[in-house]
Amino acid sequence: MLNPLIIAYPFLHESDACGRIEQQFFSRLPQENFASTIVCSELRCDGKYGEGFNKIVIPESKLIYNLFRVANRLKISDYLFLPDYQKLAWNSKVLSQLENEVKSGKYDYVHTINMPCSSHLIGLELKKKYGIPWVAQFYDPWYNNPYRQQQRSIVHSRDAKYEKEVAINADLILHSNQLMIDDWSQTYGEIINNKIFVLPYIIDEREICTRTDDSDFLTISHIGNLMRGRNSVVFIKAVAKLVSQYSDLQNRLRVNYVGTITEAEEALIRQEGLDGVFNITGRITDVECNKYFAESDVFLAIDTEHLHNVFFPSKLLNYFYYQKPIIGLCQKESVLRMELKASNNFVFDYDDVDGLAEFLMEVVNGKRKLAVNDKSYWEKFSAKTVIGQYMKLIKNLCI
Repeated sequence: MLNPLIIAYPFLHESDACGRIEQQFFSRLPQENFASTIVCSELRCDGKYGEGFNKIVIPESKLIYNLFRVANRLKISDYLFLPDYQKLAWNSKVLSQLENEVKSGKYDYVHTINMPCSSHLIGLELKKKYGIPWVAQFYDPWYNNPYRQQQRSIVHSRDAKYEKEVAINADLILHSNQLMIDDWSQTYGEIINNKIFVLPYIIDEREICTRTDDSDFLTISHIGNLMRGRNSVVFIKAVAKLVSQYSDLQNRLRVNYVGTITEAEEALIRQEGLDGVFNITGRITDVECNKYFAESDVFLAIDTEHLHNVFFPSKLLNYFYYQKPIIGLCQKESVLRMELKASNNFVFDYDDVDGLAEFLMEVVNGKRKLAVNDKSYWEKFSAKTVIGQYMKLIKNLCI
């Protein structure tokens, strides 16, 4: 029986993507092998979410949080709160409460997860002071994260230094995809080559809903929010090009946008006269989404505008689980492109209006087979597969 100490700041925050991923994973660790203690923040705790876990809930400093908000408005937060405000608002409280237990040998290893990035600095300090085996897991990139790039070079270099210390001192480094590992291997070389691995997210293996309508429409669905920086303008233009050439497609093609979309996308749909083709649901519940997973013939996935995109798009988990073909609008270097190619799905360059329009025409006319995707690919993300990988890595770490 192993006793891991898990530093999972957003664990109780149900509407936080990292919190949901953490619960999905740690709820599936076999209790006969792991007696996990999960350290998390109470901030934005969502009611009873997280019941059944052995938790240590540590409040963060609301004063520090409010100071951070002021500094952020003044655009000086990079200087005062690096890598994030939790370093000052939460880390010291965690360390003061847990250091004696770690020192006494109560835990077999510590497992830290970002976001926030500063969670890894807790693991770094415990590793340096007490020599406890340390797993550093990254759901998102740190230093090369385009959403947290500092504007000042002196701050940027400090952020890089933090990440490098984690890379050097962690005993085991876990990333969600191979592209992130390739980036780290290029940056840090031999010092990490024998201790860095892919550990995928886990699919929620829910009961699959069955299709209830017998429509002859080809139904393409994007399930998830679209936003500035990741939008479907290219796809809309491809559909518009088709409809302008073949007016009867209005009666043969349906596109579901399940979630929010941008005003620009809505305006383009109206401008091209595609209101009869596109069904925009707005934000709906996970349960309501099941209907659209079931009735779709094809799923649509769209990259962000970042040319080198190392983020794993979590919507792929449900797409793979439903075993239906996927159309992807992808950057040249992206996790989305890698995963769709590996699963034998359909990949188009991010700006390829003509190629996508031609492909859709062939599909609607029955000249292109869709069902060529690898229907077993979801098993790579099954709890059985992922937990099995984790247990092997931890066994090697703790022997």
